[in-house]
Amino acid sequence: MKSRRILLYIYLVCTTIGSLLFIVFNLLLPNWSRIKPKEDVSAYTQLLDSLAREALSTNDVPVAACIIYRGKVIGVGHNTVYSQGAICNHAELNALNEATKQIGLDQFRQLHKEELTLITTFEPCLMCRGAAVEAGISHIVSILPKSNADRWKQLKGEWKYNCKSALGTNPRFQYDLFKLHPAFDSLQYPFP
Repeated sequence: MKSRRILLYIYLVCTTIGSLLFIVFNLLLPNWSRIKPKEDVSAYTQLLDSLAREALSTNDVPVAACIIYRGKVIGVGHNTVYSQGAICNHAELNALNEATKQIGLDQFRQLHKEELTLITTFEPCLMCRGAAVEAGISHIVSILPKSNADRWKQLKGEWKYNCKSALGTNPRFQYDLFKLHPAFDSLQYPFP
């Protein structure tokens, strides 16, 4: 009887925390984070409009993105998922790829990340946000935010991933592959 009561308390605490997190992430943060962008977005709307229309002309979703560094456009992109038959060809990823091709990957990595801005016509998905974070872009401006229904779907997908992801049986396999790379420092990253 006592263990059943403890489980009930744990359940109530978890559902309360989950509800609070849902409210914070879906209602408070999206509106709170709408701070004034660092870049003047209106200066790039004509460029973004032409890119989005290009995507629309190939039956892709009309989303466009550009990467700005010190007031200069260094990469542009639009959705090419259907036109190129590649599920990962979102506007933001295409803009990142073009930026690294234009100036080179090593030079891109050496840019002052605080001066990079990604402007996109629609709030990025998890994949595109993750790529922007990995690239060190800290300023992301979305012209149109996602709806709460989209946010809920995203949270549901993250929850499924966390619940259903599994660890492999041989983590040493990947670690040994890392050790083959000349830039890998096994002293800084020892095998766990």
